Amino acid sequence: MKGAGGRLLRLAWPLPWTLAGLLLALPALLGGGWQWRRVDGTGALCAHGGLSGRILARSWIGAITIGHLVLARDSATLERTLAHELVHVRQFERWGLLFPLLYLWASWEAWRHGGRAYWDNRYEVEARMAEPARSVRH
Repeated sequence: MKGAGGRLLRLAWPLPWTLAGLLLALPALLGGGWQWRRVDGTGALCAHGGLSGRILARSWIGAITIGHLVLARDSATLERTLAHELVHVRQFERWGLLFPLLYLWASWEAWRHGGRAYWDNRYEVEARMAEPARSVRH
């Protein structure tokens, strides 16, 4: 869908997830140290650092996308993973409220067929295709 109506739909369809992500990010924002930016050409808001950055740093997750919100450990991680995460933003735009359920289903299907729930998830495979060649893992 093109034009203003299509753009509005792409923003509205995943809006509940974006709002949930912003609510989850609120304590981190209040904890200070966050840096926000809007990515031109998308509805994505990107943030890194602060309390969420410290929490992500303690996990295996470098960045995560929730609706139109991309959260990363730090600025270097955000720059390294941005192309990948923007694919997830577009997936949220395409599938909206259904995307997290479809994502979990794809993980289950990959695992059920002998694959790896994360690496062989079709949505992760699609996102990895957007990564620079040097960072693609197998």
